[in-house]
Amino acid sequence: MKRISFILALVLFLAACGTKDSTTASFSGETSTFNHTYEDIGLELTADITVAQDIEVKATLKNVSGKTLEYNGRCGVPFYISMKMKDTSVYLANDQELLACEDIFDPNDIEKMKVNESFEKTVIFKREFDMFNTEKTPAHDGDYTIEFTFTTYGDGHFFSEYPIYLKNDTEPKILTLEEAKYKALNDPKVKKWHDELKEDGVEIKTGHPFLSEGNWYLSFHAVYDDKVAQLVVAVDYNTGEVKRVNTEEFEHDESMDSWLDNH
Repeated sequence: MKRISFILALVLFLAACGTKDSTTASFSGETSTFNHTYEDIGLELTADITVAQDIEVKATLKNVSGKTLEYNGRCGVPFYISMKMKDTSVYLANDQELLACEDIFDPNDIEKMKVNESFEKTVIFKREFDMFNTEKTPAHDGDYTIEFTFTTYGDGHFFSEYPIYLKNDTEPKILTLEEAKYKALNDPKVKKWHDELKEDGVEIKTGHPFLSEGNWYLSFHAVYDDKVAQLVVAVDYNTGEVKRVNTEEFEHDESMDSWLDNH
């Protein structure tokens, strides 16, 4: 089975340089350092995190399983570090190159990670949102998570995260997430949708917001026994205007429950 996967190295933070049009939020506080360790599926993660104008993450992933592990090396070592606003899909820009890789399974691509072998990675995040194109904007204050992932071949997926609160000296240039949510929830069509579902006692889950094409995209999921109704609202992140309100329905099964937990 062929699938095209775009492996994205994402994340945030660099100096504002004092220029009016800088895309990077400035920071004048004291430097902080943190250490994060985690072990799962026979892999031990150790990470040193330095928070200053930039956020630097130096991480080591070591095979402590007592056996040789395997991974698909077609697109390089699948050890990734990203940083995003908590409970969103809004990532910070970083110093890693964007890699596009045609991820087709080939047994010849399987690589071995020997016992006690380690992979090291350093990523520097900038204090700016990365919108997956040339557009960037200063990051907002708030809770963020640094995520570490590695996928083995046959032994499962490694995942760990570390929480960090970021405080910037720069005022937001676009609507904050809270402002966008307020605009969305007060739109007449969205408000009617929510009110009717609440009256019927239907559970509503909030999806992970993201930034794209000049908008905040916010999603809400009404969970029925046999279906899930999705409402997606596009809010212009400069003006606050609700641009679009779209609805869609899906069959409710076990795979949908897993999707809802991660989106």
